[in-house]
Amino acid sequence: MSFEPGKVYKLANFRTGSALTLKPSTGLVVGDMFEGKPNQLWKAEPTSSGFWSFKNVEHQGLYLGIERKIVATDGKVVSGVSYLFAWAPKRVGEDSSSVMFKLFIPYTDQVLDLNLNGGWANGILLQVYKDWGAHQLNQKWIIDSNTTFENPVNAGGIYKIVNCDSGTVVHLEDTRKVAGYSFNDGRNQNPWSGLYMALATSDSDPVAQDSARAVGVPHPFAWDVVPERAYGAKGEACRIFVPYTALNLDLDLGKDDPGTTIGLSSRDDGSKQRWRFELCDFHAGAVQRRSGDGSNVNANDVPVIEPA
Repeated sequence: MSFEPGKVYKLANFRTGSALTLKPSTGLVVGDMFEGKPNQLWKAEPTSSGFWSFKNVEHQGLYLGIERKIVATDGKVVSGVSYLFAWAPKRVGEDSSSVMFKLFIPYTDQVLDLNLNGGWANGILLQVYKDWGAHQLNQKWIIDSNTTFENPVNAGGIYKIVNCDSGTVVHLEDTRKVAGYSFNDGRNQNPWSGLYMALATSDSDPVAQDSARAVGVPHPFAWDVVPERAYGAKGEACRIFVPYTALNLDLDLGKDDPGTTIGLSSRDDGSKQRWRFELCDFHAGAVQRRSGDGSNVNANDVPVIEPA
């Protein structure tokens, strides 16, 4: 991939999937979940010295950069600046088609860096920092001309939720515990229970905790389904968070054993915390595969998605 002058791109962090987002109220550029908004889109323009600048689409007079007349050192904040600011993109990896880059300030060892103390939510601070090499995921950026936004799931849709590590699915056991099982075509299994996937909490301690078990409950429970843009640009891979926390659904050790525990864990970079939502058709009391092969699937494996 090479940049095209005047073409619009999204810039997403490889570690979190957070997109560079210009906040007009503060002028800061932060990492937010990508939603296809114009303040998350950047027009690439070449500079006369052979580098590249990135101009915000919504705020046309502002470029990605740092303040003038300062030394670029660790921790300098990145914002929208009113003058052309040059970056030196360096492709990560040997594949010439790779869309992953590090963005250097020319003639320095400083790169665009997503603050590691910002967690995984919206509003993560952007700064420049010394390049720490290829292993530093928060300094890698996916620069992609595909700027469309698609919801990873649709309200009312019926999905099987497949773990990206094991290939097993989210399954509601008769005990109302949620666990990982191999996908079953369901010839001898019960219809969908109508329960909602939630957390095992108590009235005395309703706070979400690391290692809390996922269970089925009779009342709605809200989850944040966040596309993992680094691993699936259109939601092929997602994380499932408890809202306003850094806790997401985790398949224990990524095992494919029947009954493997699914619960909460702090986010890591493992694929056992990434999930695919595969749409199914529901009719005549049975769920059938989207591919139309006619085989029934276990309704305990196929949650219905409802809006929070």
